[in-house]
Amino acid sequence: MTQQSSPAEANASRSRPNDLLEISPAFSNLGSTTATRSWVALTAVVLVLVAAGAWGLFGKITLQESISAVSVSDGLAFDIATPVAGVVTRVSPVGMLRLSGDDIATVKPNDGGPEVTIAAPAKLLITTWETILGSPVEPGVPLGRGVLLGEPPEVAGLSTDDPLVAIAFVPIEDYQVLADAVSLEVSIPRQGQDPQTYEATLVSFATYSSSEDRIAQITGNPTYAATVVEETGGEAYLVALGFANAEDAAAVAKANESGDPTDITSGQSATLVITKVSSNPLRVLFGSGA
Repeated sequence: MTQQSSPAEANASRSRPNDLLEISPAFSNLGSTTATRSWVALTAVVLVLVAAGAWGLFGKITLQESISAVSVSDGLAFDIATPVAGVVTRVSPVGMLRLSGDDIATVKPNDGGPEVTIAAPAKLLITTWETILGSPVEPGVPLGRGVLLGEPPEVAGLSTDDPLVAIAFVPIEDYQVLADAVSLEVSIPRQGQDPQTYEATLVSFATYSSSEDRIAQITGNPTYAATVVEETGGEAYLVALGFANAEDAAAVAKANESGDPTDITSGQSATLVITKVSSNPLRVLFGSGA
């Protein structure tokens, strides 16, 4: 004989499928197809995620990178050396601007001959002395260093005669970064004043790497040369940077002609700021490079 269910049991049975909806408000909300604002919000979130993904894959992001450089704004580094072995008896003060032919140092030869006078080969700003009065010196070893003003870059063996604002020594892989840069700027510190900044352009990139001695010779800075060689593993390529604006080049040349050492920025340490664009923002955001 078939047993009949009571009306109360039938009602309980029919209500069980709704138990999950009553237990979880989330399920209850999903079951509501008339919640227009919820669907609009969900659609907006999806669109934002799609847009973010598209930007991450196909968008671009602007980045800046800084590397050390040396200012050569209308001037070139110069080693002051003696042709004879002897003892230093006189030097011109650091910061003094000397004209072509002016005496800058005197050496008394070891062989007892007359004193040898070292003259400036061109307009020269003396930046440092590597020796003191009474010190013995040898031929070819720099007594001091300075900056030749108004001389073409080829005087220092650079492969251009275009006016240069700075030079730098970088590894070979930086070539494409410089070539593709959105902009290049050279920032030169000035004592007691704001840094002087010039827009720059890539003039040349050396075919062969430079030795530490060659870097020291060009920049007049042995410490900088040693640092560059260490950072690049001995694969340092010379980059020549010109003035992007002719007005800047003219202003620098005028400042050098004034004869005021405080206006001359050549020979100083500088910073090259490279503005570039990454075509893969996700790699940048998650630390995988630009």
